Amino acid sequence: MRRWCRRPDGPRARTRPKLHRVIDLLRTGAWLTLDRIRAYSTVLLIGYAAVFIFLFATAHGNNDMFGRPIGTDFSVVYVAGKSVLAGHPAQPYDLAQYAQAAQAMFGAATPEYGWFYPPSFLAPAALLALLPYKLAFLMWQGAGLAAFAILCAACLHWRRAWLPILAFPAVFVCLGHGQNGFCTAALIAGGLLALDRRPLLAGVLFGLLAYKPQLATVIPAALLAGLHGRAILSATVTVALTTAATLAAFGLKTWIAFAGPPPSPRV
Repeated sequence: MRRWCRRPDGPRARTRPKLHRVIDLLRTGAWLTLDRIRAYSTVLLIGYAAVFIFLFATAHGNNDMFGRPIGTDFSVVYVAGKSVLAGHPAQPYDLAQYAQAAQAMFGAATPEYGWFYPPSFLAPAALLALLPYKLAFLMWQGAGLAAFAILCAACLHWRRAWLPILAFPAVFVCLGHGQNGFCTAALIAGGLLALDRRPLLAGVLFGLLAYKPQLATVIPAALLAGLHGRAILSATVTVALTTAATLAAFGLKTWIAFAGPPPSPRV
């Protein structure tokens, strides 16, 4: 047994160099060539397309085959926009009234998702609600996805980065659920690209992110750490102007409803 282990041409001696090569490839990432990136990305995109074709082919009206709204998160935006168009901008912040409006639109089995965005996001929601649901969903996700891919590729300084960016699994999840992550990522990427040369524009883009209150502590802290004073000033003015505009458009009652305690979902 000892003799076999010591043989230079034995199975173990031949396996070790191969194992080392595999570890080196994984450690350095040399295995991930451009051709493989294109191939893997293309396969994933074809799979995503097949899933979405199946989703729309088996849909019943604006609901999927399981009775859920197509793009569950986007349905929240659309219902809120319809409430604004109906003259009730504070209604989305009342869970009971919001659930009633959603069930009237998508069916009695629609879950209670809830609307937790500030009133500044009611304006784009109302614009989208002017369109038929599926068209609004496709336009919102399509425009957001295009802006996200272009700006993120520009941040990476790689023109062809759009292909693996689109194939990233999180993109599939965001697209399927109708989330606003594309818009958020595009605003962040655009702000980062403009930060050094056009700080005022960067501040406007960062200020528009106020519809995501959880970012209010992250982005200002990062701008302050980088001593980007002009961008901070521009972002502050942008938030103030959008707040004033929504106060004039939707009234103080809507902001009070947003600032109040979040309603507890009914079990």
